[in-house]
Order: sequence, then structure tokens, then C-alpha cells
Amino acid sequence: MRASVLCAALALLPSCAMSKPEPVVPLDQRSILVLPVINETTSAEAPEAVLCTIGNPLIQRGFYVLPVIPSIEVLRAEGLYEGGQLADIPPASFGEHLGADAVMYITLHSWDTSYAVLASSVSVAMTYRLVDTATGATLWEDSGVRVVNSDTSQSSGNALADLIAMAVSAAVTAAVQEYVPLARQANVQALRSLPIGPIGREAAADPISKSSVDDE
Repeated sequence: MRASVLCAALALLPSCAMSKPEPVVPLDQRSILVLPVINETTSAEAPEAVLCTIGNPLIQRGFYVLPVIPSIEVLRAEGLYEGGQLADIPPASFGEHLGADAVMYITLHSWDTSYAVLASSVSVAMTYRLVDTATGATLWEDSGVRVVNSDTSQSSGNALADLIAMAVSAAVTAAVQEYVPLARQANVQALRSLPIGPIGREAAADPISKSSVDDE
């Protein structure tokens, strides 16, 4: 009796609970152009840190990353970038003039610091979108959020002196951010869900090539 009741209950469960996860579709786009970060924060340093630390994680995922500054100069020479927003340029233009197979759009939503007496914390939130230059279709989209706490609770034996030192240290840590390490961690975490690119798949299939990549 109990077995029949259990079977009936299982039959009533939503079919999505039993469904298998959708397979990851491999990407065939080899080259990616990462555009300057769209900055929605008040930080001037954070977008540069994000941009300069995105290349290596993309290479590790099996893609070729076009150099940003020379690419922008080419667009200026072609009259496509006259101080305006690169995000307004049709994706096809990047493929036509730079040979990029895909374009990475990054938006920095927050780089927030929370002050406390004993420590400070930094919260980073970003959105990533990879677009095919041939079709304009979104190939991949994800977001990365990281919260980092700076502990300043080292004691000197003098309670009042320690309290003052901790407050000063927290303020200094919050004011002088280690932008590059935080941006690198956010990029690495977000790109973990990006499917392996064709260069990465080729390297995995070629033991000699894989060995040379690992040695670098």
C-alpha cells in the first residue's frame, strides 16, 4: 500500500524536477574583442582593472583575444569611433574591420565599499555578454559578484591604540583598493560558465599543444 502511494506521489511531481540539464553548446568563434567597460559606478580605476584582467581568463577558456587599444585605433581610422560609445557600433562592424568573431560587452554595476571600525568590505557586480559579430546573437551571458573583507584586527596590547589603528587601517584599505586582484577574481569566477572555445578544444585534443600551453 505504502509503495503504491509513493509511486503515485512521484508521478505527480513536476516533470522539470526529473529533467536533465541542457547540454552546453560549444562555441566556434575563435577571436574575441573585449570592449571598454561600461562604468555605472563612481570608480575611475575599477573599469581599467576589469579590462586589463579579462584577457588571460578568456585565453584560458580557449579563445584568441584581440588587443583593445590597437583595435580602437583601427576603428578611429575607419571613422567608426569618434569619442562616442563603442557599444553603439553594430557588432558586424567589429567583424568587418577587425576580424573579430565575437564581441564581449562588460558592464560594471557596482564597486561598493562598506566602512566599519574593524574592517571594510568591497562588493563588485558585473554583467558580461558575448555577441556573435556575424549574426548579432548573444552567445553567452553571465554576471559575477564578489565580496571581499579586509580584516584589520591585529592587537598590540593597548586597547585604545588598537581601536584607533583599526579605524585608520579600515579607512586606508577602503580608500586604496587593490582593484586588479578583485577584478581578476570576479572575471575568473564569471567566465567559468563560458563554454570552452575552439582553440581550447584543439589544444585538449593535441597532447603536444596542451603540454606547451601548460608550460607557459
